[in-house]
Amino acid sequence: MKKKSTILILILVLGILLTACKKNENTTTMTNEQVKEEVNETQAKKTIYVSNYPYYDLTKAIVGDRVDLVNITKNQGFHNWEPSAKDLADLQEADMFIYSGPGLEKWADDLIEKDLIGGSILSLSDGLDLLKSTHSHDHNHEEDHDHEEDHDHDYDHGEFDPHIWLSLKNAQVIIKNIKDQVTELDPANADFYEANYKDLSQKLKDLDDKYEETLKDKKRDEILVSHEAYGYLCRDYNIKQVGIEGINPQGEPSLQQIDNIIKLCKDKDIKVIFYEESISPKVADLIANEVGASLELLSPIEVLSKDQMDAGKGYLEIMTENLKGLDKALNE
Repeated sequence: MKKKSTILILILVLGILLTACKKNENTTTMTNEQVKEEVNETQAKKTIYVSNYPYYDLTKAIVGDRVDLVNITKNQGFHNWEPSAKDLADLQEADMFIYSGPGLEKWADDLIEKDLIGGSILSLSDGLDLLKSTHSHDHNHEEDHDHEEDHDHDYDHGEFDPHIWLSLKNAQVIIKNIKDQVTELDPANADFYEANYKDLSQKLKDLDDKYEETLKDKKRDEILVSHEAYGYLCRDYNIKQVGIEGINPQGEPSLQQIDNIIKLCKDKDIKVIFYEESISPKVADLIANEVGASLELLSPIEVLSKDQMDAGKGYLEIMTENLKGLDKALNE
């Protein structure tokens, strides 16, 4: 009897051990398969390069982590930016390149013409009503000042204002074009991109509605800015911009220009002088002190400050802050 019981116990123990080994083998196999799937998923990721920060932030909101997304200008701004040898090599390996469009970024036009960018190319100015570039000639500037410099501005950005992202209405067209092209590039994640696009589109529309409501009965209709980056935003809400500099923020204004701007501020009762992150505020501060105005930030979202980056602020957050500054300048 004891012998039979011992044999039965040995059989049960052996069965348990065999089952455990089989389970362990299956677990190991599943883990290896999962690792292979993760590796394949990583390898399948597309690489997209964008030409400046606003496009990076808007694209990131749509693609999330399903794409390797790179801002080629690396928070340096796009005015007069030129690619390095490494940038050129990276762009040749890209699956897609997103930029403003023909004539708005000369360096990109040159690379495209020479077929130095790999993959598909998305021009975000397509479908938009572009504004002609303007400079500061309409403020009684000295005849002999900056003619050669203005010619350089035209050379850099062509005949159109490049700051298309500063219109929330433009942004809604821009993100649809991004979503459509990214979906074509990576159809496996189409539902993910569509859901993110719809969410972002609604947020942009809500903010645009808030701008409309805040600025519809404004007391003033002119703003003084560091450089004339806000043409599309001003067009949306019937505002006029007066720039200390033109489209391209290079150089400094003459004394005659500063005197003319001070006179304009007094004539128009301008109470706020706007500055931006990447331009020294010394001239804006001088004018503000002279006319008794306050100095406020109005960001063109070309370059993020350290404070903005540390706070994790993006396009929507900065455009919301811009509305607060415009409300103060135009309604108080």
